[in-house]
Amino acid sequence: MVKYFNGLSNRAIIVGAIAGTAGVLGLLWLRRSRKKDPRILELQKSHVHIADPDRVTDLIQTFIDGGKQKLQVIADFDNTLSRYACNGTKCLSTHNVLEVSHLMPSSFNERSKEVHSKYYSIEIDPSKTMEEKFPYMVEWWTKAHDLLLEYNLTQQTLRQAVEESNLMLK
Repeated sequence: MVKYFNGLSNRAIIVGAIAGTAGVLGLLWLRRSRKKDPRILELQKSHVHIADPDRVTDLIQTFIDGGKQKLQVIADFDNTLSRYACNGTKCLSTHNVLEVSHLMPSSFNERSKEVHSKYYSIEIDPSKTMEEKFPYMVEWWTKAHDLLLEYNLTQQTLRQAVEESNLMLK
């Protein structure tokens, strides 16, 4: 699910949607580990289940090798990192910032809203179990990020959209 694209700055932008990924990467950056096959204690805990540990290790090593200048993680689909509201006004999540930004083409905004409308109703449907929702949430994440790739989101556009928004971290 990691995708790369070349923007105006010719930097690889990695788009993620899981807040835990940002936490693991943050710990990795703090450690500044450059060795191959990093031993990540957080991933070895009993509550962590990984189908393909070698693949995960390779991906993390790719992040490390690419350097922090080339890494960008969007990990806030559902206000995990950002505030939901401030002084009675609903704040935007990181994905909403781009969905409503004037910096993105109107066709992107429309298509993003369509994707959001379809999958958000599934996410909040109380009649569905988490197991039933999960494949739809992965599909939602994938389609949302494919749109970012299709419209060539650049680091500069993302930075400006965030600066102009009411996005607030918790």
